[in-house]
Amino acid sequence: MHNIGRPKRSADKAARSERGYHETRTSRGLSDRVFLDPSHRRKTRVLFSLGTAFTGAVVWLILFAAMVGSNGGLEAALPEPISILKEQNIWSDRRRLPMEEDREAPSLAAIELHAQQEALKYQCVSGDAPAQKQKVYAVIPAKLPWAAKSLPRSCDTLHVVLPTWFHVTESEGAAQVVGVSSGTRDPVLEYIEKSPQVDILPLLQLDAAATRLLTTPDGARQVTKALTNFFDRPSQNEAVTGYCLDASPLVPLTSRAFSTLGQEITAALRRQGFTSCVKLPSSTPNTLLVLANRFFDTVIVNGYQEYWIGSAPQPLADKDWFKAHVVSLQEHVAPGKLVVELGTHAVDWVTGQPLPEIRSFAQTMSALAKEGGTAEFAPQAGNTRANYIDAQGLQHRVWMLDAASVQNQLLELQSQGITAVSLSGLGYEDPGIWAVLDQTGRGMTLSGARLKNVVLSDYVELFGEGPFVAPIAMPQVGRRAVQTDPTTQEVTSVSYSEMPRAGAVRLYGAGAPNKVVLTFDDGPHPQHPPAALDILRETQTPGAFFVLGNSAIAAPELVTRILAEGHELGSHTFSHPNMGEVSASRAKVEVNSTQLLINGITGKNMRLYREPYMRSGGPITSKEVASLLPLEDAGYIIAGMDVVPRDWITQTADELADEIIRQVELNAGGVVLLHDGGGDQSQTVAALPRVISELRDKGYTFTTLADLLGVSPEMLLPESDRVTSTFGNMSFLAVGNSWSLLTIAFWTVFGIGVFRSLGLLLLAARRQRHVAPPSEHVPSVTIVIPAYNEARVIEECIRKALYSEYEDFDIIVVDDGSTDDTYEKAISFAYHPLVTVLRQPNRGKAAALNAALDEAQSEILICIDADSQIAPDAVGLLAAHFKDPKVGAVAGRVVVGNRDNLLTRLQALEYITAQAVERRAKEHLNAITVVPGAIGAWRTTALMEAGIFSTETLTEDADMTMAMIRSDYQVIYEDRAVASTETPRSLNALMTQRLRWSLGMMQAGWKHLGATVERRNLGLVALPDLAIFGYLMPLIAPLADLFLVILIIEFCANFGATEPDFASVITNPLLIAYLALPALEIASAAIAFRWDPTENPRLLLLLPVQRIFYRQILYLSVIRALWRAMTGSLANWGRMTREGFQFDQAKST
Repeated sequence: MHNIGRPKRSADKAARSERGYHETRTSRGLSDRVFLDPSHRRKTRVLFSLGTAFTGAVVWLILFAAMVGSNGGLEAALPEPISILKEQNIWSDRRRLPMEEDREAPSLAAIELHAQQEALKYQCVSGDAPAQKQKVYAVIPAKLPWAAKSLPRSCDTLHVVLPTWFHVTESEGAAQVVGVSSGTRDPVLEYIEKSPQVDILPLLQLDAAATRLLTTPDGARQVTKALTNFFDRPSQNEAVTGYCLDASPLVPLTSRAFSTLGQEITAALRRQGFTSCVKLPSSTPNTLLVLANRFFDTVIVNGYQEYWIGSAPQPLADKDWFKAHVVSLQEHVAPGKLVVELGTHAVDWVTGQPLPEIRSFAQTMSALAKEGGTAEFAPQAGNTRANYIDAQGLQHRVWMLDAASVQNQLLELQSQGITAVSLSGLGYEDPGIWAVLDQTGRGMTLSGARLKNVVLSDYVELFGEGPFVAPIAMPQVGRRAVQTDPTTQEVTSVSYSEMPRAGAVRLYGAGAPNKVVLTFDDGPHPQHPPAALDILRETQTPGAFFVLGNSAIAAPELVTRILAEGHELGSHTFSHPNMGEVSASRAKVEVNSTQLLINGITGKNMRLYREPYMRSGGPITSKEVASLLPLEDAGYIIAGMDVVPRDWITQTADELADEIIRQVELNAGGVVLLHDGGGDQSQTVAALPRVISELRDKGYTFTTLADLLGVSPEMLLPESDRVTSTFGNMSFLAVGNSWSLLTIAFWTVFGIGVFRSLGLLLLAARRQRHVAPPSEHVPSVTIVIPAYNEARVIEECIRKALYSEYEDFDIIVVDDGSTDDTYEKAISFAYHPLVTVLRQPNRGKAAALNAALDEAQSEILICIDADSQIAPDAVGLLAAHFKDPKVGAVAGRVVVGNRDNLLTRLQALEYITAQAVERRAKEHLNAITVVPGAIGAWRTTALMEAGIFSTETLTEDADMTMAMIRSDYQVIYEDRAVASTETPRSLNALMTQRLRWSLGMMQAGWKHLGATVERRNLGLVALPDLAIFGYLMPLIAPLADLFLVILIIEFCANFGATEPDFASVITNPLLIAYLALPALEIASAAIAFRWDPTENPRLLLLLPVQRIFYRQILYLSVIRALWRAMTGSLANWGRMTREGFQFDQAKST
């Protein structure tokens, strides 16, 4: 070994050696290690503070949950005038209506009762069910809003649907085809999208005006021309495969006129590639049947009789008549064209009324249940009959076609070889019909038990008039015993033990004619409501705003403004779910949290409520009733609407204004539904001035919901309890701030991550490799190997070091009081002239390094860990840089040698990306924070000037690196000098190691904060980077992840409960930002591998695992380190069990 004398230090360096970081902590009256609190008082204070905060949070959560679980501060009893108003609307209807007191309190929540009733319904055949024997058509009457609700109940038995979307009418002497609104068509189209095997043949009807036109000399030609022009227009849906003409008004025409009309219509359809269909009444003459068979592709004929004025009560499709009728039809219509339509309706002959009424099965059964009547199946007729006297004393004699009649008729048609049937009208049917079609229609045996339960869930009895809704009762499940002939499967008897009854709802608050109320849903959104409020204020127009809780919490000032400017406030739930699709507890939270929030913001209770996705005209299903009943019981006033201009679809401001004005005039006033949130509502705002101006010019008056109800505004927005208001304000202020903090945390993580990644890449790209000035001097080197219980690896470490290709070096091994045979194995190399083995009591790694420093006589110390294996050329590469006197330390490149499991490969990936980018970037700034203990070279004199290795931190290498930079030395990175190291193989060992590293780096950074005052890059760049990215990011990054998880949970929770908007999800800036960071990390990692071509890029495939799994481990280690620093209880060193390894740089994966 060379005994190299150390040059005398200059005066300025001597002065620097007296700086604070050279002074020991004990000499300044501090603990001997950074952050250590031997008294444990700090830990007690921290635990007390956190315990107090936790207890307070738990108490608050309990109180908050109790408030949200109650009625949100709203009393259950309604103000007397509103209760009286509801009662008046009830008794203004002459029919008998069950009151709430007649209804037993349900043991289940209404929505749960609905689910229970749904489970009682017939369950469709599943699996490999037999094919249906007959093709099934079904008419969907547009006049029944609930008709399309039957489609999902149909057990996939339908092949063709005939919606009554279009009718021919006469206007100004000319025939024209008029269609229903898109809102009426949408339910059918939505079903067809999910059931593409079903075709659509819209049914074209002729109204009274068109029928009168046909009696004129030129009428038939005009109707034909109107239909031909209509067919020439392109279809709006691919599922429309043709059209069906309801030819009932054409039956009185002459055969010639019918022939001409049929020929021209079918020709026009064929030109467009459509199939043609005609629907005829049972009374159609045979001559017209023959003509229909000649021209049309499909001929649908009613299999029931039509009764007109003055007809006597009688079966709709008598058994014998039906059989003879079918035989006659087969004689005149080809088998491949004939479709026999089965009735699904009831006909009610009422005393004193000459024209019988067509009614649905649900209407008839509900009336029987109310009046104490029952239904009886007449086996001789094959139809069901009923009699009852209503509250007015009028006698009702009813014949109906139900599941029993359809069962028998279907069997008859199958026996006669009829290949297609039709249902006369969805929405009218007995729900048991679907069991018949699903069982008998497939050739299976229908059990009477399949028809036992009768649940009328797709029809609601509506009483009264007005936009306000008060649900009364859920449906009553009916039960019937159905007997069938075991041989023929025909129904022989039906008896009801319990009559079914539909749900009931009262409508009220119609108000005087020509009064208009503007209402706004889905706000308050920061973008559109301010402009809408400005217009309402300028035009002195009142409005009612139904607010969402999640919008109000983000814009409380708009809620305050709405109230301050005299408008009405109502609840629209918190997050706009479909309340019929969520649980009872979720529904309660949705409503009560919004009530509590507005309570806190305004000090008022909202009595007004509007359900998301609520339809005008009142509920039509029991699910809607079930979702509204809890609100009625809680004391809310449920506000519906009369005018729905569909401002959520794309249209111009003028188109929207035209539609609003048209509907208001059609309705003679009413409640208008508009939106001030939930999307781009700029056209709604733009349409307001014209709507207000023109309606006022037409004599309409804009008023409030309170005015329609005839009550004071205070009754709809009463003062709340002060305690409840204060608690709500504080609670949602905390929730709002927490959400804001999550948002801030998310964007902070994104901003820091992007800035840091781009900054490191830029600096790393600008880094130039350090080149020492030419010199013939070869500095002497001592390789120092500190060891503690490293018996498994020490021999290989020494052996690899001895292979170093350098002309002037020696090795010092320091055994730091090992308890295994580390010393014995190391001393076996004492024979070698280059190896010196020292032994000392266990005092830690820093003490071992200082012992070697005191023993060494070389100019350069290269420190390596006992589990490292240094490459042969590493010493020469490191030592060459010290020819530059400015260089104080050189960091080598550490590679993972034991890549034998997932955890070690993840560490290998981490080492590669961190060293290739981060260390290069910080070298450019002379701000490297740690020369690794696995391979790092130090100028001996610089070590002495920087104060030798300190025991005040757990990472003496980082401590010394920072001290070296503060001593005005340059610390550089030599990526060609490689040492392989053994990394932890187990999760426990890794977390112990990273706890030491995180805590030690924190200690070193805290100790050298003076570098910031000294305006060094170490203090201005590296230490802030360490604090922010190393310690702040692990705290807020989980919050950012939580933010995304909450958004995902919210989306999943609302999936099915709200209309999914996948486009908005995909383009959500939060999601884009969250995915941008991994993309940037992948790019950085790819660049790192490009700079280090010896590494196998297949390690990049582990990047997803690194982000999802490995990074969380590192974050947890940092959080543990922060806890140790806060409480003053530092980590023990701990030891990793060494297993040894053989590393081949050429096989680095």
